[in-house]
Amino acid sequence: MANEKLKKSGHTIAELIVGSAIAILAFVVLFYISFTLQDNIDITSGVLGISERGRFAIDRISKDIREAKSIVSLHGAYSTDNDTIVLELPSINASGDVIDPDKYFDYVIYTLQSDNILRIVDANVASSRKNSTETVTGNVDTLLFSSQGVGLSSYADKSSINTVTVKIITRTISARFGRQNEIITSVSLRNK
Repeated sequence: MANEKLKKSGHTIAELIVGSAIAILAFVVLFYISFTLQDNIDITSGVLGISERGRFAIDRISKDIREAKSIVSLHGAYSTDNDTIVLELPSINASGDVIDPDKYFDYVIYTLQSDNILRIVDANVASSRKNSTETVTGNVDTLLFSSQGVGLSSYADKSSINTVTVKIITRTISARFGRQNEIITSVSLRNK
């Protein structure tokens, strides 16, 4: 009779142990799936982030190259090289119209310093552009300027360059992964 009461009142210890083991196993599997999904989300976010940063930088550089009248060998402390470009852009008024393209120029420099692409503006006093230095993007491994497959440092006369190829390699490194993204585009100077 006591045995019958025990069976009616609940589960045996063996059943509780087996049930607990199944519950723990289910918890471990769910935790592993959650961790794996989060890792995949982190990887996807990282790849999208470096792609977006690289695309933004290449768009910004391309816009200035298209607007440039010429590429200059040297301006101030900066010289056109494989990882630096000095652009001579026509100065603009407050409406964005070109002032006098033969007389007034602004200089826009893109250069790689540490792992950041910097955009430096040295504006003419008559221009509505303002002198500035800004970081266009960070986590950059490579910034390369070339024309017709040759780095810009190889050109003696930089003003003869009509088309520039820009290559940017950005990277993301986290605790669990590292990714690189390479973006290449060719741009023609349309004000030349």
